[in-house]
Amino acid sequence: MNDIILYGAFDRHNYGDLLFPLIMERVIRAQFPNKSIVIAGLISSDLSEYGAPKTVAISKALSVSKPNAIVILAGGDVVACDWQSAYGYLLPTVFFPIYERIACYYFPKITDYIISRIAGLTSSLPFNLNQSDLGEVRKVIYNSVGATGVSGVTSRNEMLSLTKTLNKAIKLKDKPAASRTPETESSEFRTRKSAGGFEAIEQRSYRQGDFQAMFFEVAGLMIAVPLIELGGILNNDKTTALMGKPDWFKGVMLHRDEKVSVVDTARWVMPEKCDEALLTSLNYQYIIMLNNTAWGLTAEKLVDTVTLKQEDVKWLDAPSKRPWLAGLVKNRMCALLDVDSLIKLLEKGVNITQE
Repeated sequence: MNDIILYGAFDRHNYGDLLFPLIMERVIRAQFPNKSIVIAGLISSDLSEYGAPKTVAISKALSVSKPNAIVILAGGDVVACDWQSAYGYLLPTVFFPIYERIACYYFPKITDYIISRIAGLTSSLPFNLNQSDLGEVRKVIYNSVGATGVSGVTSRNEMLSLTKTLNKAIKLKDKPAASRTPETESSEFRTRKSAGGFEAIEQRSYRQGDFQAMFFEVAGLMIAVPLIELGGILNNDKTTALMGKPDWFKGVMLHRDEKVSVVDTARWVMPEKCDEALLTSLNYQYIIMLNNTAWGLTAEKLVDTVTLKQEDVKWLDAPSKRPWLAGLVKNRMCALLDVDSLIKLLEKGVNITQE
């Protein structure tokens, strides 16, 4: 049975996609000559006449590999690639217009369902395998992958699924290649979420090494949130107010038949400054979803996403009266949110002053 599954868009006519498995297989075999490797795509393919390796359908590769086999996802714009795009590249040219203009346009959900089942998978995205498809103990290494497709993800369910998958991914540590083995790597890496679901951990994952943070603005105030704690970004829409809720609870917004609990961020963060003039001037455009919950913070402007080093933040590690505050981003003098603690305050129905 196989020890390593190389998985990607290796089953289609694209120079870069066909090149990745050739390079990776050679590198892995040089370092780990005793490991059995299988190269997998969405479907079984034989493009050897173009110098490419043969691929095994990922569903078969998973079934004939060891329960603890490492899956290495590599190459191309595979993160957040959807089923329709992934399968469309495999169709004969003559069928593609019908597929795109009829199946994908008029019956997108049915098309996604049928394609995923044809591939033998249940994952909502073809290259971001869920635990049901992977197996209980298999881990994923992301190597040289593209992720421009993330900006096109609008479904909250898909965004949550993608976030969960990426949070479970193994990130290679900076150590000599000769000392790496799939076994030691999988035992060294910590994930924020267990295979059985979300669980609280004392040490936040972004407290280890560089991490990305997204910055947004509310009433001229800049706020940062660790990207790994982001559940998605929605366009602000009509909300329905609920009786008996605090004034910072803007209301409930429906998004794809799901209820989003919308927080008026200005009222929550700076209640003492929220006079009539400020409230009238607010122009909320976005909802920043918090982790895997239904809570969302309103935002007027999305500023940018930046990679921060640990020393870029003045961390508040000691218990304080501001549990929602993870630290201060030094060069921007703005708050970095502790999302898990913030969620707990919201669920208690209290604001920044815990009132």
